[in-house]
Amino acid sequence: MKSWAFRTLAVTVAFVLAAKLGDAFSSLGQLPPVWPPAAVVVAASLLYGPRVLLGVLAYIFYDYSTIHSWWETLLDGWVEPLSTLAGSVGLHVWARTFRQPLQFDRAGRVMSVLVAGMLYAVFYAAVSSTGYCQVGQTARCLDMGMASYALQSFNGDVFGIALFLPALMGWTIRLDPGFAAWRPLSERQPVLSWRPRADHGIYLGVTLLVTAASVFASAHQAYSSLFFSYMTLPLLMWAALRFHPLFVSTVIPLLLMACVLLWGMGSGMVAGSSSDPRWVASMPLSLLSLSIPPLILALIMQRERAQAISRIDQVHAQKMSRMLAAAPEAIITLNASGEVIQWNPAAERILGRTRDEAIGLKLKDFLPAEAVKAAQRLGLDEFLADGRTLPGEEVIETHCRRPDGDMVPIDLSVSCYQEDGDWSVTVFIRDIRVRKNQEEAIREAETRARELTDGLPLAVFQLYFKDDEPVFTFANAQWTEFGPSPDDLLEDGRQAFRLLLGDELTRVRMRWLEANRRGLSWEQEFRLRRADGKVRWVRGAARPHLVGDRLLWN
Repeated sequence: MKSWAFRTLAVTVAFVLAAKLGDAFSSLGQLPPVWPPAAVVVAASLLYGPRVLLGVLAYIFYDYSTIHSWWETLLDGWVEPLSTLAGSVGLHVWARTFRQPLQFDRAGRVMSVLVAGMLYAVFYAAVSSTGYCQVGQTARCLDMGMASYALQSFNGDVFGIALFLPALMGWTIRLDPGFAAWRPLSERQPVLSWRPRADHGIYLGVTLLVTAASVFASAHQAYSSLFFSYMTLPLLMWAALRFHPLFVSTVIPLLLMACVLLWGMGSGMVAGSSSDPRWVASMPLSLLSLSIPPLILALIMQRERAQAISRIDQVHAQKMSRMLAAAPEAIITLNASGEVIQWNPAAERILGRTRDEAIGLKLKDFLPAEAVKAAQRLGLDEFLADGRTLPGEEVIETHCRRPDGDMVPIDLSVSCYQEDGDWSVTVFIRDIRVRKNQEEAIREAETRARELTDGLPLAVFQLYFKDDEPVFTFANAQWTEFGPSPDDLLEDGRQAFRLLLGDELTRVRMRWLEANRRGLSWEQEFRLRRADGKVRWVRGAARPHLVGDRLLWN
């Protein structure tokens, strides 16, 4: 109810303002050659239906009563409201029956809407001429003749609709939240942006200056009104090539209103043609004759740009699809509600669900509580709740359960990105069963090696050098005779060198580092202190073995 009342009020205000503008074209007892209120009625009828015109009908009746006697109002005051209502109902039925497209995103659709507007003009002209000439028999209609009255009414409505309807419907669809799904193009496309920019203001300023110059020049020099059209056509064509069609359709009525304002200023200063209302009325008609081609061109350019962007998006989507299909990790995209919207083949393989089964699910539907809690620790819940707290980028090791009951060890991480103003979350899941098996095999090998070497009367080790410092990867139990335990050496390999006495440390260190640089075997005798404090001569030997980019010593 509130939305209906607000829309009714908005339509009524727009109609009143348009009527004031249309009155500026009334001249010499003739009907206005341009009647903008017709565009308001057509736009309201197509978008909302006749019910929002109650305020308009009341205003029309009131306006008639202010300039006619009560008797004339009683006899003829119903004609124009009834004509408006008849045209609106006829147009609304037409649009519903033939599913009239209302989006202004293609040239064909624009022409279709303009043709529908002409249908309204036919209804209105037929009912109003019959009411005024046959029923009411008003002096004005009888003097003009019924056919002439109907033709002038039709022409005024058609010109008003053609000049104002594209801008009216375009801005209504943009501004009314109820038409969000109708908006023709995504606002994320920068080449098609309709938002106000600095170059829009510069263009309007230049265009209004040219309009003023052409209007005053034709008024002073008695040029044809076509001079005005010839001056503005290049600017309109340039706008069609550069700007959004909504901006182009808005410029056209702005130029018309500029004509009216300039004529009002000039009529009091210049005698002759500029004081003749027919002179200024011919200007918008000339503008109309040259304004439709730029609007159609703008729509064609918009369509071409949209198709180019669509092709780029399709290529990008194909590349992304191939990348997702080839990725070894499960890549799962969630929308702002936490529902799955993307599920790649690796996710099917790791988690055991097809894409069709997974779309629309939430994390808790396919991950166990442990994994869901891991995602929560990364900040996923806070992000889905407020859209501002970005999840962390760390990797958490957890498990997931397949539909067949198997538990799969996984690495889980979360990332987020913004597209078209909406945030999405991508969950990465890596199957780490192979890595876990390798780690288990390494642990088993280390256990067997320790069991074999712990009984030997030798201190066995494996190490590599990092920044010329030893890093132990293995040490057997025999090292405890010299002091440090195997765990001590794994934590700090420098403890082995601290067992050397005096200059033995420098001598052994220099020789081993030289062997490490050259990749040669190391063998050397030296003294060291045992755990019981006794000094013993020992013989050390190690062979290098390259593993990846690391030189290991055994």
